[in-house]
Amino acid sequence: MKMILFVCTGNTCRSSMAEGIMKDLLKDKDIIIKSAGTDVFFSEPANQKAIDIMSQMDVDIKNHLSQMLTEELIEEADLILTMTHYHTDNVIRKYAKAIEKTFTLKEYLSLLLEKKGRTQDPDYQLNIDQMSLADPYGQSIDVYRDTAKEIKRILERIVEMIF
Repeated sequence: MKMILFVCTGNTCRSSMAEGIMKDLLKDKDIIIKSAGTDVFFSEPANQKAIDIMSQMDVDIKNHLSQMLTEELIEEADLILTMTHYHTDNVIRKYAKAIEKTFTLKEYLSLLLEKKGRTQDPDYQLNIDQMSLADPYGQSIDVYRDTAKEIKRILERIVEMIF
């Protein structure tokens, strides 16, 4: 069985939302979806704003509990999608062999579009400075909403191309 791992810093906002969205998008597929954080020191629920926005999108993450990124999770994953280059670097530092399967969300979408010969696609035009996904932590509910929408758009495009 294949496993996709989403990684961010605290595993309470971006990666927990990405996990929930991808589980919803792939609910009919036999794929394990998990998430973890690079700086998780104790397990805690998803951020309430993330829970609220996901609920508005009919995605339930209220039972999510953050977990620390471990070498075991990295080894188990077939694909690791991070929110920023910092997270990608952190994964690769912990497990050098993961370099072939670790990408930021936006970088992975861009690579898929390139492989499909869709370099004229508006999503392909992302430049390297825009490959990271902004952290909504501590921001307004509108910022969480914008982040969730961006994650969903990217994941829908990825699913459209590989599933």
